[in-house]
Order: sequence, then C-alpha cells, then structure tokens
Amino acid sequence: MTAVYGARSAPAGSSSTQRPTAVRSEVTAPATARAPGVSPARTAMRARRLMRLAGAYLARLIGGSRRLPSRGGLALIRARAGMRRACARARCRASREPCRPLALTVCILLHFRSPVTRRILLVEHSETGLVGGSLTGLLHLVRGLDPRAYASTLLLYEQKPLDGALAGTGCRVLVLPASGLGRRVPVRRTLDDRAGRLVHLRRQAGAIRRFVQQVVPRARTLVPLLRAERPDIVHLGNSIKANLDGVVAARWARVPVLAHEKGLVGYGPLERFWARGIDCCVCMTDAVRRHLVSQGVRPRRLAVVHDGLDLARFRPARDPATVRTELGLDADQPAIGMAVNIQPWKGQDVTLRAVAALAEEFPDLVCVLAGGVVRGAEPFAAALDEFVHARRLGGRVRFLGPRSDIPDLLSALDVVVHASVLPEPFGRILIEAMALGKPVVASNAGGVPEIVVDGRTGVLVPPRDHGALAHALGTLLRDPARRARMGAEARARVREHFSVERFARAMQGIYGEMLGG
Repeated sequence: MTAVYGARSAPAGSSSTQRPTAVRSEVTAPATARAPGVSPARTAMRARRLMRLAGAYLARLIGGSRRLPSRGGLALIRARAGMRRACARARCRASREPCRPLALTVCILLHFRSPVTRRILLVEHSETGLVGGSLTGLLHLVRGLDPRAYASTLLLYEQKPLDGALAGTGCRVLVLPASGLGRRVPVRRTLDDRAGRLVHLRRQAGAIRRFVQQVVPRARTLVPLLRAERPDIVHLGNSIKANLDGVVAARWARVPVLAHEKGLVGYGPLERFWARGIDCCVCMTDAVRRHLVSQGVRPRRLAVVHDGLDLARFRPARDPATVRTELGLDADQPAIGMAVNIQPWKGQDVTLRAVAALAEEFPDLVCVLAGGVVRGAEPFAAALDEFVHARRLGGRVRFLGPRSDIPDLLSALDVVVHASVLPEPFGRILIEAMALGKPVVASNAGGVPEIVVDGRTGVLVPPRDHGALAHALGTLLRDPARRARMGAEARARVREHFSVERFARAMQGIYGEMLGG
C-alpha cells in the first residue's frame, strides 16, 4: 500500500481512475514509515516542517554564516566544507531510499547529530636540530587527543629524531622542504650611538626586510600545503613571532588559526598587526598571558592552558641504582643535574659556579648535564668546558649529550636544577622531575612560580645568583627527609594539575569553540 501525502480525496461516485489533485508535490513513502494512530496529514506536516528546517540551515550556510543556532536538538553546523561533505554523503545515502526528499533531509540532520572527525595541523617551527620542550608538548598533545574526534598531522620545518614518539597515534608527519624556508636575514644587535635618533626607524626597516625576505616566502610555501591538507584548524606550536609565517599563511588560506604562545619575547608593529587575525592564542602560563598584554598583542581570544605530561609513558624503564652505576656513582653519593639543551639562557654556567662553591662541603658531589648543544651555541658550550678544566671540576661534572632516557636519568638524581637566566615561559623539565618525585631548585621568574610551590615542591632562587643556588642545593643535600617530603608533594601536584588528560581536555574544548561546537 502506498500513501500519497498532501492529496485531496476523490469525490464520492467518481471514477476510480480519476487522478487526485495535488496540493503539494507528491512525496511517497512506505506505509511502515507512518506511526500507528498518526494521520497522513499530520505526518506530511511534520515532514514539511523538517524539510523547511533543513532548507533554512542550508540557506543560512550558503549565505555565509559560519555558526548556526541549535534548534530541535540538532548539533551546530560548524563549517561550510563540513556541510558540503555532509550533503554529498547524504545524497548518496538518500538515493537508496524510496522517499528521496525526506530521506535527504533526515540524512543531513542525522549526520550532524553524529561526531565528526576534525583535522588539526600542528606546526613546529623550531630549527635548532634538537627536540625541545615545545615539540615535546605537541607530542604529548597528539597522544592525548581523542582519535575519534580529531585527526592530527604534524608539520616540521626540519627533520627531528622523534624515536617512535607518535607510534600508534595515527598522526602523520610532514617536513617542509628546505627550498621553501626563504632567505634568512640576520638580526642586527649592534646599534650606532651616533645615529640614536634613527634607531627606531632602523629597527622597523629591519623588521620589514625580514618580513619580505623570510616570512612571505615561507608563507607562500605553506599556503598550497594548507589547501592540499584542508585542516579545520592550524595549531602553531611556537610563539606568534616565531610562527609569523604560519599566521600569514593561515589567514591567506582562510583557515582558523590557533597560536600556542610559548615564549616571552618582544613584539613589533608587524607582529601585533598580524596577531589581530589569530582566532585564539593559548598561553602556556599566566605569565605569558600578562606579557602578551603588556606587549600590546591583541588576538581575538586569549586563554591559559598549562602543558601536560603523559604520566603513563613518562616513567623510568630501569632501576635508579642501575643508572647510577652506569654514571659511575656510588649508592650514597650526592648527585644533581640538568636535562635541558645547552644554550646560554638555560644557565648551565650558573649551575657550574654553584657546584664549584659546594666543592669544599661536598667533595664527592657530581653534577650531570644532559642535552645537546643548540645550533649557534657552540662557543657557549666551549666556555663551559673551559670553566670545568680551569676549576678542576673534571671529576665532578659529566656532559652526557642528548639522551632519550630522561626518566631513567632524572630518577637517579637527588635534586634537579633549573637555572634559566631569563624568564622561563614554562619549564617542562620541572614537571618531569616533579612527576618522578624529585625536588627541584628553580629560577624564580616567568611561569616557574606557577609550577613550583616554594618550600613545598621545591626551592625558588633569584636568576643568575649562583650563591643562592648553591645555598638551596646544600640545604636539600643535607636533609634526605626533606627531599622525600618535597618529592612526594611534587608528584601529587603534577598528577592533579599537569596531567596530559587535563591538558588535552582543555585544548579539545578550545578546538570545539573555534569550530562553533
């Protein structure tokens, strides 16, 4: 039996072959589609209502609206591209149904009630040749994202030794060709005192020259890649200043862009101008947010999200005693260390001066320095080596180079040192050490006080003050019970405030808001 909805009944006594006059276009459907006790007229009215609702959504979408109001329990329609894909899938599905117009409407609406996988392109700009805290944070984010909701792709400006860090995540890795990086323009740091009145103009001229010769060529290389990948969001993993080419390319390609601000750097007029087009800027600490505001950087939205640590993966694979034996340490020999890449602002020289000051009280103290030498920091590394030889610290200081077993190494130390001479935006090594139950002695600047609770999970000291650093280290080395209490509280603080699950949930919430969901 076939019901014809919206048709007038034939008058009594008329020929059975008389065709009814249609009030609306005929919509045929199986009789089973109508609920028992519901009249055909009421069913037709509901169908027309449903189709008008879908038509209104489509009309608003074609008219340019990117965010549509929820109605009738429907999920928000989030983007034009997503709607086009949904309509194509719905047409294919509806073509197999007897009632095509109604089936098309229902298929479209059901599509937006179901979860949609969004594509996130994460961009790592660093060209140091090493894996630093910025890239490590992105890797943790990729592992924490819900794979059913987000498909991630990582874009690197140079090949990095990831060592299987993304295994099992489904994340693709792309490397930008060197030919697309543009010509580097060195930054002039020497000012001519005789032309002091022209300093500002010369700085601005240099910024414009760098923008034209370096930023624009890179942005032109990125635009075709963005159009080919068609991401729903471009997530820039470094500062706005470092990722300015990514900001420009995303705006040219008309892709929503999120900048993950991980630096405390100065901003000029060009950076401030392009920052206005950033859909969201995520600051890794409140110190970074305050710095951006003080610099006059005004993206459309500012948010603070602390980086997280994958506690399930970041754990030692070997016993601390085994690692200490490999390092040539006795079971009760005091050991401190740093596990950051070697560059001037990280303060390895301050740590070595503190070790020299502790030599008399702790004659068997050993300091290990793990981390590779950042490109361009070779003179600084040579100066560290000269200091060790000049102070006869050769038996106390071990340069280990890059290490892939950071959890094993940190677990073998008594105290972990953070001695940055400039304000640190975050300090990933701090949450890594604290997660392993190690007390930290850290520079009291930047975002560090948001991580380390002075006197409870570690000790904060003034930057560049090797005397204060030596005093704090000596206090902890003399008191094993205090180290144990601090370590336990540090571990609990990381689990509560700096887990990768908390980090990923916060980022997914921001992604959803950017996409209109």
